[in-house]
Amino acid sequence: MAHPQTEETKRKISQANKGRLRSETARKQHSETRKRLFREGKLTIPWKGGKSPTFQKKGAESPFWKGGRQVDKNGYVWIRLPDHPNANSSGMVAEHRLVMANHLGRALQPWETVHHRNGVRADNRKENLLLVLTGKHQGKVKCPHCHKEFTIR
Repeated sequence: MAHPQTEETKRKISQANKGRLRSETARKQHSETRKRLFREGKLTIPWKGGKSPTFQKKGAESPFWKGGRQVDKNGYVWIRLPDHPNANSSGMVAEHRLVMANHLGRALQPWETVHHRNGVRADNRKENLLLVLTGKHQGKVKCPHCHKEFTIR
């Protein structure tokens, strides 16, 4: 009889055996053990094959849905509108560009930049937004409202 193994040793053996081919008899034995444990209720399989049903649901039907709104690491709010002309490859539109486009009644052009007057990127009220043409104002620009300098690429 073998001596008891520590958890660390068991972990190392398991790691060493990952990806190894097992014999036909070992595979059958493993399969039979899993079937027996499942019948006895000691093993549960939440889904069979493919992805979990949770991840198959899209949009508002998904339990992870947050209303199609998210804030990126720079503080900008993005909204999921895949059919919008200003949507990126992920189907997201920056909310400040969407508000300005709705105010103007047309989609914004790539050379048009929307500036937040108070500098708060999540404050997307129409009164706080200013349309700036990139071609006219390259480099550092000073906002006439908040007097902050910002760069237009």
